[in-house]
Amino acid sequence: MNARSSRSKPSGQGGAQPRQRPGVAGPGPGQAQPHGENAASSPASSPTASPALTRTDSQEDTPNFSFGVRVEFVSDWIIGTGSARSRTLNQTCKRDRDGLPYLPASTLIGLLREHAWAAAEALDGDQFTLWREWHTYVFGSDPAGERFASAAPEYSRAVPTPAALRGTSLHLPPAARKAIARAQGVVTSADLCDSAFVIRPGIKINDRTGTASEDFLRAEERARAGLLLEASDWEIAFPASFPAVDRWPAALLVASAARLIRGIGGKRRRGAGQVDLHAIRLPGLVPGSSFEATDPNAFDGQFDEGLAKWFEAANGEVPHPPRETAEPRISDPMRQESPSPSDTFLHEPAPPPPAALAHRFNLDIETTSPVLVNVSTKGNTTTSAQAIPGAVLMGIVGHAIGKGFDGLVRDAQIIVTPAYPVVDEVRAVPWPLSLGRLKYDDGNEFVNACSPQESYEPLRPPDEPYLVHLRDGRWSKAGADLVIEARTVVDDASGRTQADRGGPYTIVALAPGQQFRAEIWATAELTRDLTAIDAKTERIGKKSKADYGRATVSWSKPPAANATVLPIAANTPFTLYAESDLVVPGPNGTHEPTPEALVAAVQAALRAAGAADGIAVKMQPVEVPATGRQLPHADCALSGSATPTADCAAPLALAGPAFWYRVIRTESWQKSWGLPRPSILAIAAGSVFRLIATEEIPGDVVAALSAAGLGWRRAEGFGRVAINSAALTKQTLIVEPAATTSSSPTPTDSDRADPVYRRLARVAWKNAIVDRARTLAENTAEREKYVPGTCSPSQRGTLRELISGAGSRECVTPDEMRQWPDALGTPWSGAVKNLETLLAPGSWDSEHILWTKLFPGEPLQLKEYFSETEIAALTQFAVRAFLIEALRDHPVSANEGDAS
Repeated sequence: MNARSSRSKPSGQGGAQPRQRPGVAGPGPGQAQPHGENAASSPASSPTASPALTRTDSQEDTPNFSFGVRVEFVSDWIIGTGSARSRTLNQTCKRDRDGLPYLPASTLIGLLREHAWAAAEALDGDQFTLWREWHTYVFGSDPAGERFASAAPEYSRAVPTPAALRGTSLHLPPAARKAIARAQGVVTSADLCDSAFVIRPGIKINDRTGTASEDFLRAEERARAGLLLEASDWEIAFPASFPAVDRWPAALLVASAARLIRGIGGKRRRGAGQVDLHAIRLPGLVPGSSFEATDPNAFDGQFDEGLAKWFEAANGEVPHPPRETAEPRISDPMRQESPSPSDTFLHEPAPPPPAALAHRFNLDIETTSPVLVNVSTKGNTTTSAQAIPGAVLMGIVGHAIGKGFDGLVRDAQIIVTPAYPVVDEVRAVPWPLSLGRLKYDDGNEFVNACSPQESYEPLRPPDEPYLVHLRDGRWSKAGADLVIEARTVVDDASGRTQADRGGPYTIVALAPGQQFRAEIWATAELTRDLTAIDAKTERIGKKSKADYGRATVSWSKPPAANATVLPIAANTPFTLYAESDLVVPGPNGTHEPTPEALVAAVQAALRAAGAADGIAVKMQPVEVPATGRQLPHADCALSGSATPTADCAAPLALAGPAFWYRVIRTESWQKSWGLPRPSILAIAAGSVFRLIATEEIPGDVVAALSAAGLGWRRAEGFGRVAINSAALTKQTLIVEPAATTSSSPTPTDSDRADPVYRRLARVAWKNAIVDRARTLAENTAEREKYVPGTCSPSQRGTLRELISGAGSRECVTPDEMRQWPDALGTPWSGAVKNLETLLAPGSWDSEHILWTKLFPGEPLQLKEYFSETEIAALTQFAVRAFLIEALRDHPVSANEGDAS
């Protein structure tokens, strides 16, 4: 079926009016009729203006086209990791943080993209390219290595077209995951996770002989058939100015592609990964029809009917896609609202007056998927930072504040700090580099190197990168949890890894379920109460359109600060500790991450904050006692000299270091230009400097310096400093082991009713029954109560066949079980009564005698997991499993030995 596509001016461009859809009542002139329940129209705004600059407090966000995806696997399936587990398992499945199988969004998006291209070609035919333009808008383009770009020349450019489709990975239903996470007793959470997988054998066929290759037997882990995976937060982004009534072609492409998918994952050509994916939830695809029902069962009967109606509509006039994807919610943080001479690369706004900046709000972040921020790449491994930079959060803050945010940034009236891990509602800070443990000491005592010591020895930092001061006064180490995932680029045509585009690679990302907190420092110009904004889901960091970057953000107010900042006396050493990276300017307007440049920046900041004009700041080395290890003088350390020179000799006697710092390089990318930004050289967070001033520094000046920070790009969280931090005021600090930053789910009692959980629970209980039955059958005394050692091989073979079931029967019926004692004969006379008790009518329930033998002293709680019918089936399974194991473990009798 080929759509006769309209070649008129694109909708939403150049004043074109929205068109009426075939067969659907359309809007009047100048009106945009909402399309579906999730496509409410938005207030009019300039197509070229940033949404944040035109937003008012009462204006709601223009919703994107949101939908959900449900995938039911009807066969075993595997999304492989590319690695083995031990020598016996050659291939393993991807698992989420709960140990359960999941479907990465990138895998499903790739399949949708491939099948949507087939649908677009069929709709366009040989004469048009409009549907292929919609394909490029929805799924993006990659001019470097893609065949789709040639079909839409206006989208082919050096910079790839970003995809408007945004998805998240598909997992088991939340109720099932919560119930699995809290399972305990006979069947634990680990047992339930293991029940979601099966082991399948695999071989390699020799191309020459057509037979199985020798020495190539493989064991492959696959996820179990019948699992249901879902995600409810997929969306197709549109510019705010694009009419909602013209968004339906994007939905049609995604829905038709979903209907064409028959298999997902590896081994699809051999029967694995068969799926039922037509239950994709696209609200409002057919207005007024039952397809809009929220009942998932309603999708089975209405999906094809809904698609057929929209294909009929596609024969008429089809709107053009937008010529650009949805704009960022705010402009670049450093962009000005109007041209200004101050908008230069080297300009940095003057700091506000003393005490103007205050800690106004907290931005609390909980990761709900792996997050990749401020990544570093070494070889084929991409690693995320363990903190969320303030620059990444500027869009969220700017969207919350709305109009005027750019002005606050331009005038240095707002600071968004990095988001660090939260432990017990307390925000951690980077570990001070001057705080370390003695080389051969594994205890909890850490030495503060910037405080005079009796003896100086080499110190080593801890493994955890953060330090947290708990509310009860204790200090603790902290760190962010990381997840490691193997990825690869798959060729669309061959279905194999593309070696020329990097091949397999590894991603190390922040794990989901962790809490982070950023601080918002601002002047009184920030009048909006951010705590009135409800918690919402955001996408942050790299690869946030697929499996990464999902987080829930909320706002809170910090507790009132009652502590008075003490002044710093003249000629008294004090410490300056970098709580974030410091971008220090040099005399030539370049980045100069050196101690000398830092001293100059501190002096300038003190004078700007109201300190005396004649104040001078310099490095103050730590005094080293004569009994300690001799260290170079501070001036020698600055110059890089390894040994004291004549200029560095006494009268200062021996002196230790005056600073503990390291330099880092930060790379970033300009999305609008499609080009890298200049590299940033900075003094790393955690660096410590020991300084001294010639004049007293008043307390209000110290407070202003701590609030405003040092150096460039302070609005993005660079330059946060602490003067005389509490962690650096003592010679030693007792630090407890690392605390967790993860949050645990809070399941409800109704979670066990989830059908996916009940399916896994039945498998896990059967596995537990088989293990216990084998153990019980190994007990000779217990075994011979039911299977005497004097029975003949033919009797045991007949019983084994009867117990195992004939043909396709799943298990022997109760009537067949009860007939066994009558047909056993004389050798079984002692066991007949026991078997009659084991197979007694009406005993197929949780009170059966075998349960107490299999699980002695353990609370079964079968009624909380299963219905009476399910308990009866499990009891039959337990009896059958025990008798099979008893027959298998039966010793060879003397008569059998003679007969043989």
